[in-house]
Amino acid sequence: MDQLRGLGHAVTDELERFVRAEGRIEPDDPAFDRGIDLFKGGYLDSLGVVHLVAHIEDRYGIVLTDDELSDPGFVSVDGIGAVVEAAVRRAGLAG
Repeated sequence: MDQLRGLGHAVTDELERFVRAEGRIEPDDPAFDRGIDLFKGGYLDSLGVVHLVAHIEDRYGIVLTDDELSDPGFVSVDGIGAVVEAAVRRAGLAG
């Protein structure tokens, strides 16, 4: 369980790097931050979401449930990070 402590920052940092690369977001984009709605803001499209989910599941060894994918927070880097962290913890406790 100790290896899961502090996971949130590492997950969110890694997800931000992935989203920036996938969405081709410039490092100095003044509108982008970890709280912005990635879809309404035009940072990710439907294919980007597919890539993001595949990346998350591959990187963290989890399968996101329908409830996790439809979580209201699954629209921003911070929100997605929280969903992923909870899913990793759930998987860690189950396995």
